[in-house]
Amino acid sequence: MPHKAIPLLVALFAAACLRGQEAPLNSQVYAWDQSPTVDSTSGPVRRLCRGSGADLELLEVTATTLAAGQSAAGEASDGCERILIVKSGRLEVALAAQSRTLGTGSVVMVMPGDRCRLAATKEEPVTYFQLRYKSRRPVELARGQKTGGSALIEWGDLKHTANDVGGRRQPFERATAMLSESEMHVTTLNPGLTTHAPHTHVPEEIVLMISGETEMNIDGRPHRGTAGDLYFLGSMVPHNIHNVGTEPAEYYAFQWR
Repeated sequence: MPHKAIPLLVALFAAACLRGQEAPLNSQVYAWDQSPTVDSTSGPVRRLCRGSGADLELLEVTATTLAAGQSAAGEASDGCERILIVKSGRLEVALAAQSRTLGTGSVVMVMPGDRCRLAATKEEPVTYFQLRYKSRRPVELARGQKTGGSALIEWGDLKHTANDVGGRRQPFERATAMLSESEMHVTTLNPGLTTHAPHTHVPEEIVLMISGETEMNIDGRPHRGTAGDLYFLGSMVPHNIHNVGTEPAEYYAFQWR
């Protein structure tokens, strides 16, 4: 075989190996108003991002809107782990042996294999984010159960702790079936303030905007984000966030590995 044909065969083999795999997510802002929306049997679904990362072979973030009294379809587990965040309205959740109606800002953690039935209340529509992900490492269901299993976390139950830039709430910090470490907090950032100097960390991170106007410095480049927008930050990418608006900004920050 001619030597010049070898690189071509290697490239074709690599392409075949990559086929069906998710492309790596870029460290950037994924804007709400630029994200594609498709109709489903449940209602409109907006996809903010889909790809892979250092520790996740799949990470997809969507936002689904259910009409008043509408139930979500196709919420059975598909081997992925999920985190749901109520963007607006109230969400009726039946998860494993738990059942509760959760208000705006609340969080639902769904372990792989657990069925989760969702519906809007009869009084109003609801919109919720879904973070659906699968680890590159083997799933450890026993670990997820040991650290609390699937969970319903009501916004009103989260303690707000004031700090120098505004405040903080902490929905969870734990291992899961998919993740050896995960941590989610909600930051309130007062106008004109910056969280901290640009820094890096090994875990990748999602910052999901609730309200306000912010500018995220990502590897020295500014990115603007407002309500519904998502920042993805890769491992060891320098970043910090500044409130460029006139009102407090709030956002979820989620790290994992």
